[in-house]
Amino acid sequence: MNSPKIIYSFGDEDDVLERLNNNVDLFNRMIIKFKETYLKSDEEIAMLIIQENFDDARIIVHSIKGVARNLGIVNLAMIADKLEKLLVSKAENEFLMEGLVNFNNTLVAVLNEIAKCEKENN
Repeated sequence: MNSPKIIYSFGDEDDVLERLNNNVDLFNRMIIKFKETYLKSDEEIAMLIIQENFDDARIIVHSIKGVARNLGIVNLAMIADKLEKLLVSKAENEFLMEGLVNFNNTLVAVLNEIAKCEKENN
């Protein structure tokens, strides 16, 4: 039995589903896996930045950027790209913190929406 198509406000599901041969079940599983994998990433990235471990923070942000892009979560991917560039350049603290806050707010909003849709569809 096929799962219902879940509509998220943050992404381009049609494009992703086209690449997945309209496999809605797979798409839903991938979205849930994204949520489970990156649930605490905002805190982890913030801690790494506080510790000035910019390389490890960049790796996590880069991973989120790639997965978000593949899942059609375009806004998060763009914001992650900006934070990644700030981390690579070891930008001034003020700019880095602004980028981190913007990234964290966007990531948390996406994760919350996934959780809400998951709850509504179970």
